[in-house]
Amino acid sequence: MEKLLFLYLIFSGVLSYLLPNELLKSILALPAFIIFPYLAGFILTNLVSSFREHFQMFDVLSRLILRFMVGMLLIWIFIMFFQFLDFYFIVKYFVYLLLVCYMLFLLAEPKILSKYNDETEYIFNLIKKHIYIIILIAIFSITSALLAKIKLPFPLVGWYWLHPVDLYQPVERAIEHGFLLNRRTIQLVLYFIPAKFYNVSPMALNWIGAILNTLIYGFGLYLFSYKLFQKRSISLLTVFFGLYILTYNGQPFNNYFTATPSYDFASGVILYAFFPHILYLFSSIFINSNIKKLKLNINKFRFIGIILVNFNFVALIFILGMAYHWAGLSMYNQEKIIVGLSALTLMISYFSIYVKNKLIKELLFVLYLVIPFYLAFHQEAFGHYMMVIFIFILFTYLLVIGENNIRYLVYLFVIFTFLYVSLQVVGLVNIPTTNPLSSLVLKKDYATIIRTFMDRYDSLRYALPTPVLELFLIGAFLMLIKNEKNIGLLVVFISSFILFLYFSPESWLFRLNRELAPFMAVIIAYSFYMIYKLMSRMSNRIYLNKLIASTIVILLLIITIPSLMQPSVDRYTYPMDTFTGLHTPIALYEFKAANWLKSNTSDETVIISDPFTMLVLNGLANKIHIVQPAMSIRPLNEIERSKLETIKQIFKTDNSTQILELLSVLNNITYERDKLYLQKIYKSTNINNYTYLLVISSRTVTWAEGKSLNPVMKPQYGKLNTEYIRRYTKVGEIVYYDPNIVIIKVNRT
Repeated sequence: MEKLLFLYLIFSGVLSYLLPNELLKSILALPAFIIFPYLAGFILTNLVSSFREHFQMFDVLSRLILRFMVGMLLIWIFIMFFQFLDFYFIVKYFVYLLLVCYMLFLLAEPKILSKYNDETEYIFNLIKKHIYIIILIAIFSITSALLAKIKLPFPLVGWYWLHPVDLYQPVERAIEHGFLLNRRTIQLVLYFIPAKFYNVSPMALNWIGAILNTLIYGFGLYLFSYKLFQKRSISLLTVFFGLYILTYNGQPFNNYFTATPSYDFASGVILYAFFPHILYLFSSIFINSNIKKLKLNINKFRFIGIILVNFNFVALIFILGMAYHWAGLSMYNQEKIIVGLSALTLMISYFSIYVKNKLIKELLFVLYLVIPFYLAFHQEAFGHYMMVIFIFILFTYLLVIGENNIRYLVYLFVIFTFLYVSLQVVGLVNIPTTNPLSSLVLKKDYATIIRTFMDRYDSLRYALPTPVLELFLIGAFLMLIKNEKNIGLLVVFISSFILFLYFSPESWLFRLNRELAPFMAVIIAYSFYMIYKLMSRMSNRIYLNKLIASTIVILLLIITIPSLMQPSVDRYTYPMDTFTGLHTPIALYEFKAANWLKSNTSDETVIISDPFTMLVLNGLANKIHIVQPAMSIRPLNEIERSKLETIKQIFKTDNSTQILELLSVLNNITYERDKLYLQKIYKSTNINNYTYLLVISSRTVTWAEGKSLNPVMKPQYGKLNTEYIRRYTKVGEIVYYDPNIVIIKVNRT
């Protein structure tokens, strides 16, 4: 199988250079997101004999997931190692080094590959046996992803309008110069490899990548659900409900939930999509094991002790990983800490294979792969996921071995959570939001954000229309009373635990929809299964009962599906651009201007405009940021705010002399990432000889006329007039003209 994957890379890579269309090239590149890391993981886990033997303990599907994780971490750590040593040439061409390594291994180790013939045969037989299920999951997933693009033309970005700065531009710089620095560099590496190899823009990959992300999520939901209940019907329904459940607010400028995998393909949403696979890995460790052997393998108190020790260690990792918040570290030093912590935990994963107890060995190996994977992709979300993962591990073990005392405690906690939420909803209890955790580990401006109980409740109720909520409650109740092998009790308990955290006095936990969604989808799917099962046993007339049961389930689906999908439809069709009706904050005229700037101006160009326009054009055209890009002025220091004040004055005055004087003040780069980029690549941060461009758009006029320094989020039209433009032609010449945007090259001499 690995040879086939390698051949796909070679042939598709060559073909991509023959295709002029970015969309076709990005489709060809999609499998490479998985193949490159998978092959790296496959090689490492086979070159080291102890690794190779240890991997045989896991089922075949678990091995595939683990190899991808190992490979992704390995590629990222190596690239960052060369990055920190300033070996930018190696980083720039790293993808070709990978291909050489893959080819040498596949040619030099035929004996190793022959050992995996059974595994390859098993995978192909599995695909053949479940081909219709695979097709259904793919249809569900791709349909969900395409729905998210219904008002988002290729390759524009939706709500995540920081992508031009945080994702597209760093990858472009890596392709051109081998410079790869930003927060969450692992997602940049994930994009950089296929973008470089297939000669396709990261913006195009991000747009099409949501389809891959949704497929990953859909198949993960199926695997996790099937591992729990061994029922295809429950698992398929879990996939369908999971793809749409807990979509965040239709109003993108006031959202509380993280985007669903259908919407985006970036750090936090990638972890969201991967989460069911993580649950599958841990479920496989416990549910595949013989219960009696589990009881004899390890004392439960010793197991709890091991979990608590590791949880405390992970809490320390989380605190260190958030050091840029509470210690004010630079982005460069922060990324060194993240890479170091990830390399350390990856080593712990390797050394765990020498643990004698089989259960603990498997558990620690998987856990210390998950830790660096989640830490590297998203430091803030890492804390959310690890809390849920540890609780899932602990209670899966305790409930699977059938501890009755624990069962009673679980029932009590579920009842407590129900009362905790219900009493606050009706107003009998009021627990204020005080942010006890985030006040310790987050920056002050983040920790002081208050999201009250009712704010979070309203978001949850919007994302859970009444029919969906009712089915969730019915499913939870049926799971509690049916309780097959404690699996249902486990799912309801984890859901209750996440809901308790979500409604706790800590605003930082408001995005736990990512962790809740898989469990909630399973519960709703189970409710349909049990309704059908109960209705089909109403009398001795089997066929009539099944007909009635099927009719009732179909009617319930007809009622539920529109309610389930409505928040998603609202979200994906919300017209951020009210003039065109598109779901993008970037106007088409801005996108065209960015393409012109990229093709017709040099790297030594400074764009002066309103904050949103500078962010988008600098990101898409890969120019230097004169002001730190941000979603609002909240994280900006006084220097950056002062620059914005100066720019606002430029667009308010009609005095050409004053315009030039104000422009002369904007003569230094203070944004950390760009400053480091200039130092490392151009060996100078002096921008006195750079070309200055005044970019004046309808958005710029709206921002200049307003009192706030915050970006104007929605695209603007029809605000430019000849008189307004004429005042700036006194200091330069028009080099690009559109009715809604004008670019003027400033004559600074």
